[in-house]
Amino acid sequence: MVRIILSAFVIFCLCPFVPVECRTVDQEQYIVYVPEGYSQPDPRPLILVFSPGGDASGMITTWQPVADRYAWFVLASKQFRNNQDTAPIITELVEVVRKLPEQFPVDKTRVAASGFSGGAMFSHSLSFMYPDIISTVVANTGKIDDIYIQRKAEYPKNKRVVFLASPADFRYDEMKRDRQLLTSLGWKTKWIEFPDGHTIAPESSYMEAAAWLTEEWGE
Repeated sequence: MVRIILSAFVIFCLCPFVPVECRTVDQEQYIVYVPEGYSQPDPRPLILVFSPGGDASGMITTWQPVADRYAWFVLASKQFRNNQDTAPIITELVEVVRKLPEQFPVDKTRVAASGFSGGAMFSHSLSFMYPDIISTVVANTGKIDDIYIQRKAEYPKNKRVVFLASPADFRYDEMKRDRQLLTSLGWKTKWIEFPDGHTIAPESSYMEAAAWLTEEWGE
């Protein structure tokens, strides 16, 4: 599969509804992946994805099969990394996400945050800080930060979360704790296990997650 990387000017000005040949928007702060064969202007879900080491390309690769099968857009951050000040990253990211529907047919009611390890923790944090933007979390071997656990009374309610968990992972028990917390707050939850420990879940797990979300989103 050949990805064509074009400038933001060409993508935004010549491809307002993203025809098939517009594959990837590669910016300094992020990459946007356009699903294979997508050519219609009807609004589609957007998945925001985060790696603990800023590996945007790797996260695009992880989500690409799902994106192509279900016609979902994927935005992968190059900026987020573990153990750094996330405040400026969040400010820029929120601005990008709020403006993205002006350039791509993104359904603002179906925006999910997903990540691996620290990226999953960041996804949970975004859902707490911006419940008006994030409707869903897909957490791959990552926990909710303890500072938000302590603020249960303020935690958003009635959203959706998929836990991609491994019994061999050191975060496994914390993820079970998170499931219990979010269930108590009215979140719809999906628990998917895989055997490989603290690593990115296999494609089959992501496909199972996507199938569940498709049902939940009424597609």
